[in-house]
Amino acid sequence: AAAGDARLRPGALALPGLAEARAVLAEPGGVFGFLSSARRQAKALAAQAVAEGAEPLAALDIALAAQQAEARLAASAGRALFGTLWREAPAMAALVTWRERHDAEAAAALALPLPPLDPAPVEAALAAWAELAAATALDPMAGFGIPDPPLAELAARLGDWAAQPAALPAWLAWRRALALAGERLAPLAAPLAGDRLAPEAAAEALEDALAEALLKAAMRARPELATFEGAGFDRLVAEFRDADRDRIALARAEARAAHAAGLERARGLAGFRLLRGEFEKKRGHLPVREILLRAGPAVQAAKPVFLMSPLSVAQFLAPPHGLRPGLSFDLLVMDEASQIEPVDALGAIARCGQMVVVGDDRQMPPTRFFQRMTSEEPEAAEDDAPPDTPVAAREVESILGLANARGVPNVMLRWHYRSRHESLIATSNAEFYGGRLVVLPSPRARSERLGLSLVPVAGRWEAGAGVNRAEAQAVAEAVLQHAKDSPGETLGVAAFSLRQRDAILDALEALRRADPAGEAFFAAHPHEPFFVKNLENVQGDERDTILISVGYAPGADGRLAMRFGPLSAEGGERRLNVLITRARTCCRVFTALLPEDIDLERAAGPGVAALRRFLQQAGGGALRAVQAGAVEAPLPRVIAAEIIAAGLEPVGRVGSAGLFLDVAARREADFVLGVEADGADWAALRGARDRDSGRPAALARMGWSLHRAWGLAWLQQPGAERARLRAALGLAPAEAEAAPAAAADPGLAIPYAEAAPAVPAGTPMAEAGFARLAGILAAIIRVEHPAATDSVLERARLLWGQPTLSAADRAALGQALRLATRLEGVAEAGGFWRAEGAGPVLPRDRRAAAAHLRRATALPPEEVEAAAKALLAALPGTTEAELAAGVVRLLGLEASAEAAIAARLAALTGAGAIDPA
Repeated sequence: AAAGDARLRPGALALPGLAEARAVLAEPGGVFGFLSSARRQAKALAAQAVAEGAEPLAALDIALAAQQAEARLAASAGRALFGTLWREAPAMAALVTWRERHDAEAAAALALPLPPLDPAPVEAALAAWAELAAATALDPMAGFGIPDPPLAELAARLGDWAAQPAALPAWLAWRRALALAGERLAPLAAPLAGDRLAPEAAAEALEDALAEALLKAAMRARPELATFEGAGFDRLVAEFRDADRDRIALARAEARAAHAAGLERARGLAGFRLLRGEFEKKRGHLPVREILLRAGPAVQAAKPVFLMSPLSVAQFLAPPHGLRPGLSFDLLVMDEASQIEPVDALGAIARCGQMVVVGDDRQMPPTRFFQRMTSEEPEAAEDDAPPDTPVAAREVESILGLANARGVPNVMLRWHYRSRHESLIATSNAEFYGGRLVVLPSPRARSERLGLSLVPVAGRWEAGAGVNRAEAQAVAEAVLQHAKDSPGETLGVAAFSLRQRDAILDALEALRRADPAGEAFFAAHPHEPFFVKNLENVQGDERDTILISVGYAPGADGRLAMRFGPLSAEGGERRLNVLITRARTCCRVFTALLPEDIDLERAAGPGVAALRRFLQQAGGGALRAVQAGAVEAPLPRVIAAEIIAAGLEPVGRVGSAGLFLDVAARREADFVLGVEADGADWAALRGARDRDSGRPAALARMGWSLHRAWGLAWLQQPGAERARLRAALGLAPAEAEAAPAAAADPGLAIPYAEAAPAVPAGTPMAEAGFARLAGILAAIIRVEHPAATDSVLERARLLWGQPTLSAADRAALGQALRLATRLEGVAEAGGFWRAEGAGPVLPRDRRAAAAHLRRATALPPEEVEAAAKALLAALPGTTEAELAAGVVRLLGLEASAEAAIAARLAALTGAGAIDPA
């Protein structure tokens, strides 16, 4: 009867999905029903089944009733044929096959009733089950999943339990854990109990859930996190660096201005007229000490900073007390304090209000040769002084030691700035500083031109002369080669003894006379001239390249005398520490010794032991002194996968104590890119200057190519961040994924108009001229306003057809935008550009527009407000959560923008601009 109903089209009863379509159409459309693809599909199916003019829901009810009647009829016939096997396809197929193989008598035998069941075993089983349940308080629902389990299942399950008694404690622990988990951990416990989550994956799942909950809480507390954009924050960091550099330059200018003001003040101070007179004299000048005594205030106003040695202080400055007191100072800074004896420093200390002592007690002490020869003071007995008597100045070797002995507050300057390769400081850091120095890693592996290297020399020690002439000749030849090949790099030579130094000078002089081709080098660096010095005199010097001549070697008889001059004496390790830390870029060690030649049982002393380890390091004992490990943190793991896809090797935690790159890309022995993430190491640096200016700048000076990875940017826009990383690795951008088809615009938003002004063909952007660029950018703004600054720059990039914007392009566009504000009638406010005289902002559909326009950061606040008001006017009663999803759909934004839109809507609601349900 239903098949002939006039309200149904022919074939309507054969259509699938009528019940689902009827359920969708029966429900209200909701706030965004007009955007629902499911509702559109339901209407289309109803149109195929319902005749024109008929009421859809009533007609669909008739069709569904007919379909159900057909199903019941088929089920009745099926149950008659197959009984309880009905709808069990495998069992039905097996029964049909069995019936085809056997005759009707066999089928009739199957239909005979079963013999009567003996009730005794059943009753015994039920009694045993009741006794077990009473004794154990076993809950059938918990144990079997149903309140009244069949006896067969009871027997099977109880048998399994009896066979595994050791599993009982684990089961009880699981039940206790479930009880403790409560409702908050139920979403984790349910998949574990249902075998949908492996136990070994539970911890990671909990961490993921916790991280997601913390992220949502943070975004609720700080809505600006939802609008974070990595590229925008990179620009903020770049602006901070520029401002920081400008502030340093301003501080220098302020210092110059203060000095100029001091010069003016000096003209009015007592003693200035005396200075004027001394300036005009041709002869008969007053002694410097007398001038500073009589005209000290004027001199100090003009020159507030005095750079003097301890001897100069005593020679030129009168005592600060007495009838004619000399100059005094607010602050005294003593550098290389490990080489200043307390008796020499006390005169300067007496003239100052505050003191800063800078030195390294692991470097050379003062020379006391003459003091030991002339001293007549008897050594004090240890028992003469009470236990709590402070140490006397004469009892310590330097003013640095005295400051430490008196408990002066101190801090270690851990940053090592000099070495351009970590191998140059590795031995000293390990041997003398306990690995506490922050050493910047180098992206390049060490070689003869970079880092520490060893040059074997087949030389012999001449015991009588105390030299190694073959080694001296090799060093002299290396000096001349450096003068020819690398004249722009400074050079120094250090020898372990005075005689070896003289031998090098003699050999070098002979080579220079024979080949004057490199002579210009020896006068090319007046501020850091070439030198050849012995071990005792090299402290304070540093050069790009240092050549070290060890000198000591086996004699003509092949035996090595375990005597190493100053290194064998007390404090020899401090002398070695000074020697091996003089190079900035390259340190080459010339020696005929092998590390194993040094017998520490015959040559005792920490200096000799340190020399042995230094030779091991120079000979390649460790290819890289920098630490490196596996990539373990979540974000670096994602980045590492991209590095592997690029055909490079990812290395995690590259660096030294206190400074690590989260992950670096290595090709063969060199690193081609270092990636800094905003992880724990970055957050541990408290100051913005250290985090975002000092550390990146220091790594850049080491030769690193750096890439910044922001965790929120990778979370919200992984595709864009992946493209940025690929660009930093020098790879072509991946093919863009096809955007999913979006629902048609309902009419509340106008299509986004994209600007397409003409640009000069063949002319690079940076060379187009500021006025012309200003006109092009103003044309973009007039069409696309309000437009974010990034959107304007990105539109310019697209018009020129460039893959990226260079630093020169960005600088030219920035200047052009500033010019456009004066000439073209455009203005910027809050990071968005507008044209003068523009009308009200309307919602714009970006589905067909460029991809960069579908990001939340490209959306002006007034457009979000306009879209929200348009939706609320069309669909009153919309909730705030529904409104966020609706704005994203209405404006054609990417799905990841919903969190940012929700945060903006929350701010608008709080301000009273909109009133969702």
